Amino acid sequence: MKPVKFGNEKALSLDNKIQICDLNNKINSYNVDIEYKRYHFLDKNRCKELKQKEHSFVLNTYGAKYLLFLTYVNFKPYVLYINRKNGTYFLVKSRFSLELYDDTILEGETIKIDNKWYFYISDCLVYKKEITINEPYRFRHSIMKNIVENHYISDNFMEPFQLLVKDKFEYKDMQNIKLDYCEKIPFRTNGFLFKCEDKSSYDILYIFPECRNKKDADSNASDSPKITTPKNTKTEAVYLMKTTEFPDVYELYMFDAKGKEARIGYAGIPNLECSKMVRLWFNGKDSLYAKFNKNAITDKWIPQQIVELSK
Repeated sequence: MKPVKFGNEKALSLDNKIQICDLNNKINSYNVDIEYKRYHFLDKNRCKELKQKEHSFVLNTYGAKYLLFLTYVNFKPYVLYINRKNGTYFLVKSRFSLELYDDTILEGETIKIDNKWYFYISDCLVYKKEITINEPYRFRHSIMKNIVENHYISDNFMEPFQLLVKDKFEYKDMQNIKLDYCEKIPFRTNGFLFKCEDKSSYDILYIFPECRNKKDADSNASDSPKITTPKNTKTEAVYLMKTTEFPDVYELYMFDAKGKEARIGYAGIPNLECSKMVRLWFNGKDSLYAKFNKNAITDKWIPQQIVELSK
């Protein structure tokens, strides 16, 4: 093991291959895959799931994804952070109730607030040898809160990250959370991670439109009817714009040769000012016509102003 800078303090990076293999096998015995991304991006089919089953959601950040594993190694209590991208183990000092070292696995990501690092916990995968991932999220969330409030003592002089549990929000509150809450918290977020309150083998990740790259932004529109035309070289256009149930997600339509509406994709909402402007446009409406300019870099259509079409 070698000492490394980790979060607010130092950690020991595990390099014993036999020990790492034993730890991996122990984690795998709980059906936990360190590098497996347990989510699907939101698309048309996942939208149906959100309506068919009860979901709550937590914030998704840009932070590095880790597992926090509390276990015994050679009869000694170990606090281990495991990088989910490359499987690297870090042994750290932190203060938990001894009962939690009977194999507890938490999932989360690192965030930085005022030059201090935190571990922002999103889920409980295993709790004292019991697999919890198939339990309703409200149950798993209550376990996380109980751990942080009653079985953990923050110590700035030894731990690399102070623990925080992500707030859990209801599906109906998406708009308010995106437009108000996310603007006030002292760290950056890039989307919502939906958690099923019933049994589910995966979460559903919704990335905010302004946080997507072109590939991700266009992937959600892959099942949409398209207009077969030569490559669009226009930089200005008027489209029919429709609301959806998700914050800052507006569908764009034009009419095909038969006069039928055909969805061509989604509007680009690049910043908060644009978001507020478009919300004022709709003000209870479901659809309207607007003029758009095409962003030369992202290739997205950015709304500019409302257009009143003569009848």
